[in-house]
Amino acid sequence: MSVCFWHTFVAGLSPARTAAEKQAIVDRFYDSYEDRVRQSPEGHAMDYVHIYLVCEKV
Repeated sequence: MSVCFWHTFVAGLSPARTAAEKQAIVDRFYDSYEDRVRQSPEGHAMDYVHIYLVCEKV
């Protein structure tokens, strides 16, 4: 994972969380994405797609 992206996701987490909690959340996010790519690799290439991801705590 790119360090740049990692910092972006970590920066969006509450400063009340510990570094270990933040690491676990980001790891879980990337592990989930890797699983999706592994299950269906078509459509996941090196093409660049710029997105804005908005997350809301529910």
